Amino acid sequence: MLAYGACGYAISYFITPAIWRVGKECNLLTAPDFFETRYKSRALGIATAILYFLMVVPTLHCS
Repeated sequence: MLAYGACGYAISYFITPAIWRVGKECNLLTAPDFFETRYKSRALGIATAILYFLMVVPTLHCS
């Protein structure tokens, strides 16, 4: 389990600056905003928002 966290941090170290730059240039606040703007797809933005909601609600409920 510890290796997954280490791999996630290593990968995000390289990917996060690029995502941050696009978000800052386009004034984006959320991941669905990012995907909608980056890929010019309203459906992808909505799908991402629904997926995020479905992933966060059980986490909050179990805490």
